[in-house]
Amino acid sequence: MGIDKTGDLVRRVPHTECTCGRCFDLYKGGILGRVDDMKLIRGINAYPSSVEAIVREFSEMDEFQIVITRERGIYDEITVRCELRAGQEHLWPQLMPRLDAALADGHGRLRFRLEQAAAGELPRFEVKARRLVDRRGV
Repeated sequence: MGIDKTGDLVRRVPHTECTCGRCFDLYKGGILGRVDDMKLIRGINAYPSSVEAIVREFSEMDEFQIVITRERGIYDEITVRCELRAGQEHLWPQLMPRLDAALADGHGRLRFRLEQAAAGELPRFEVKARRLVDRRGV
């Protein structure tokens, strides 16, 4: 993973890896996040936009919210509150371990708390940055 000139987090694929003859690099997966969105959680860089990309891979998910807290004033915790689509709430026990593994794999084995939110409990946002609540006071 790297950072381009605009501050976007990208995964660059050098032109030398392609046999088609192109002479420019590509960015696998497009823009993965923004450097200025990064949050440091227990020494690991976490990007809310990459959390969103993983959460959105699950069709059962309707809305989510990321909450960062400082526990006992010592260490940071990251919780993803998940609201499932209407009629799919019963799938939470099967969805939770899959989502947990996907989030951990995508974030250097950072552990996330996962919570199921009741239908209609989470605010609806059009801007992804508002899905992040940082309660650490930093």
